[in-house]
Amino acid sequence: MIFSEESIFFLQNWGTIEKLLMSEKNFRKEFGEFLYSIEKILLNKDWWSTDLVFNKQDMTQVYISKTNWMIDAGYSIWIGVERFKPEALFGIDMPAQCYLWTMGERKNKIGDDLLQILKSHDEFKDHLLSSGGYVLKKLLRKYTEEEYEEFISGSSLNEIVEFFGKVYLSINNYEIR
Repeated sequence: MIFSEESIFFLQNWGTIEKLLMSEKNFRKEFGEFLYSIEKILLNKDWWSTDLVFNKQDMTQVYISKTNWMIDAGYSIWIGVERFKPEALFGIDMPAQCYLWTMGERKNKIGDDLLQILKSHDEFKDHLLSSGGYVLKKLLRKYTEEEYEEFISGSSLNEIVEFFGKVYLSINNYEIR
C-alpha cells in the first residue's frame, strides 16, 4: 500500500496534528458554550417573561418556548436557532438559521394560525414558509476568517436575540386551542 502525500504529511507531523485535534475538541465545546451564553442575554431583555423557557437542544441548537404552548409532553411552538457551528458560520456548510417551528398533532393548524399573524409584519415576509413544521426560517450571516473578532464580540448572538424578540413579541398572545 502506498500512502498519499497528505497521509505522509500527517505521519511526519503527528505531534502537531494530535495537538490540533485536541484543540479542535476544546474549540467545539467553547463554541457550544458561546451559543448557550445567549440565555443570559435573553433573561435580561425587557420582553422576557417567567412564562418563557430556555432549552438547550444540543451544542448547535437552542430555543425558547412559552409554558402554555405545550401539547402532551412536548413543546408545540419553538423559537430557536439551529446549525450554530463553525462550518455553518464560517465554512461551506449550509448557514445556521433562526426558526419558528411547530410540532405535535396540530402542528399544521398552529402553523397556519401563526402564518396569519406573521403575514402582517413586513420584517418576516421573506422568511415565511409552511414546511415540515417550520413557519419561519431566517439564515444567519456567514463570517469570514478576518471577521472573527466581530463574531466573538457577540454580533451573531445579537442577531439571534433580535429574531427571538421580534418573533416572540409578534406571537406571544397566541393560545393553542
